[in-house]
Amino acid sequence: MNSIMELGDNIKVLAQDESHAILEVKDDTGDGLMTIYMPFKGIYINISDMHMQRCKSGFFLEENADVICFDHCKEGRIELETSKGVYSVLQEKQLRIDDRRHHSGHVVMPLNHFHGISIYINLASQGISAVASEFSVDIHCLKDKFCRGGEPYILENDPAVEEIMACLYRPPADFGPDYYRLKTLELLMYLSVVEIQEKNRIG
Repeated sequence: MNSIMELGDNIKVLAQDESHAILEVKDDTGDGLMTIYMPFKGIYINISDMHMQRCKSGFFLEENADVICFDHCKEGRIELETSKGVYSVLQEKQLRIDDRRHHSGHVVMPLNHFHGISIYINLASQGISAVASEFSVDIHCLKDKFCRGGEPYILENDPAVEEIMACLYRPPADFGPDYYRLKTLELLMYLSVVEIQEKNRIG
């Protein structure tokens, strides 16, 4: 499941099968759990429950990887260092969309906890088109729309996004990978019709 990303030495795999993995993250400020699903080839949903102040993210994208990432904060706050001393901040009920172009791996959680979801999509993969060949959303166009110049885009308190994410945090029992496929497609479909507000770009 780490064909795009490499695990860091602060992460231990607790369980793993073909469709998901449960990882433990530890450092000197605390610990956390990440549950990762792969609904399509090249697409990863990372559900994070972190109780720590900072960590070094080992999820490094391959060089020149073509990705789009969707980060949602349910509770807490997380700050990703994009360059030395500069951070991209994600707070409760916000969805950040970016291409991880400036991801350094340094993560700070100033409230000592963070609960959220990250969805990584490798645009080089044919995962969605192979499974849902008639799906109309062009993910490359979606990336061009939201990730202009590598600047993150923030959606805040969007009812549709909050509803979709709530379903991912609390999936029905025994639905399996198809449920995550459905919700991933629903999110992409919704974002394809969202109108860009330039004030929401975080330069």
